[in-house]
Amino acid sequence: MIEKPMIAEYLCNHQANSIRNSLLKDNDFISKYDLRPTAVITLGGKVHLNQNALFAAVRRLLNKKEAVPIPDVDGNKHTLSLEQGHIYFESSSKEIKARIDNFLILSPDREERIENLRKFIADIGPMSPDLSGMIIEAEKGELSYEQLDKLLHQVSNGVASLQNRLKNAFNTEQATLDKLIPSSLTYYDYFCGPNPGNTDPEEYLGSVLPNYRKELIQRNIVEGLDVCLQGALRDDLMPGAWMVDYSDDELWDSLEACDPFRDPFALLGALDIVLYRQKDERFGSFTEKALTTLVNDEFFRNDGIDVYELLPMLAFSHLAVNIDFRAVHHIALPQVVWQLSFKLATIRRLFYLQMDQVLLMQKSINRGVVQYDVGANPVDLFDKLGHAKRWCLEF
Repeated sequence: MIEKPMIAEYLCNHQANSIRNSLLKDNDFISKYDLRPTAVITLGGKVHLNQNALFAAVRRLLNKKEAVPIPDVDGNKHTLSLEQGHIYFESSSKEIKARIDNFLILSPDREERIENLRKFIADIGPMSPDLSGMIIEAEKGELSYEQLDKLLHQVSNGVASLQNRLKNAFNTEQATLDKLIPSSLTYYDYFCGPNPGNTDPEEYLGSVLPNYRKELIQRNIVEGLDVCLQGALRDDLMPGAWMVDYSDDELWDSLEACDPFRDPFALLGALDIVLYRQKDERFGSFTEKALTTLVNDEFFRNDGIDVYELLPMLAFSHLAVNIDFRAVHHIALPQVVWQLSFKLATIRRLFYLQMDQVLLMQKSINRGVVQYDVGANPVDLFDKLGHAKRWCLEF
């Protein structure tokens, strides 16, 4: 049986624009039929479609296996078609033709629906709500509008989407402060780790955050490991012990995909992993190369920039971002304190490595695992990490 709100919304969307707009401003009408504002999906930068209307049209298309009309919010009629297993949207002017295969998750065919849903969730990435329950629901039947809305929200506002937009902004020289600071607080929960609230800092850093990062690796080994390498800033956040159950080949491929030689902190995290794998020649060579790179006076990126010289400026920008975030978003003081303390701790720990981690490297060298001499004192390695380290410690 079709629900009353869906019928009301459908009929409302087929009225002349003036009538439709009046109805949607009428609180009595909205309340009577339980109408809720729905998102608008824009295709080709020009055509704006009511999200639920698009869902309904795609479902008709996949059931009928023939082209169906789809109105935009302005009343213009466009076309959805199915060609060789792909869904196409074509504008009324023929100016826009876009393939929208993500909507195959609406398929009435169980196997096709589940297969495309798995791809959809994989594209969203591990830094998101746990969406695995939707696969179970999809095995039972078609997904609800609420579930579909949740998925599309992650596509447009999730961590992966926001980071892709930021990369594009940099590539097109359109990066601004607004684009650098996502407006959604949930972004920070999924990227940095769960909001600690009133949790004791040591408990959070020693238990809550490691558990979250392990979960990221379990969801997607490459993307999860990449986040762990970026945040391997103290001994209990080092990922080596978390990776012991993975095969050498799987771990090697994942490390290469993460490119840990891009900065010293990712490289230190990777070094913690490979020290568990010294029987494999590849990891032994990696260890020697990593230590050689870390003790150099410079750490050059592919573009020729010395990371050791760059980091003091990045430390200042971290502070500026947090302060601006507080001013713009008016978030509660406890959360501001957490964000500032998190960033300050990050800055200090960028170079202030846990001494037992350095000692572990030294022990490995002394056992002959790594044929590289950094001197009798393990602090030598610590002291050779550049000018930014000393600046951060003084700060």
